Amino acid sequence: MTLVELMVALAILTIAAGVASVAIPSVAPANARDLVRAQIARGRSRAIATGEPVTMRVRTDSAPDTVATATAFPDGSVIADPSLDIDPLPGVPRPVAPDHAHAP
Repeated sequence: MTLVELMVALAILTIAAGVASVAIPSVAPANARDLVRAQIARGRSRAIATGEPVTMRVRTDSAPDTVATATAFPDGSVIADPSLDIDPLPGVPRPVAPDHAHAP
């Protein structure tokens, strides 16, 4: 392989790597609320599948060292610490209310 061939091959690889890095979508880091939602959903699914209550310890977003508990029941309901703001019937966090204080 000559030096020219090696340079051409290197250029092609560089262009391909550049195109691939732009084509791959970036993954945004999940926020704490999404992580809590996913953990509770897994516990709820496990409770429904096994027919037994599942208790989870969940880190809250208010303080990184604070842990709250949530218990999922076989009927699909979830009882959780008030800090998690979980709707007990669907077992998901309540939607964040929009701030209407700045409305004209």
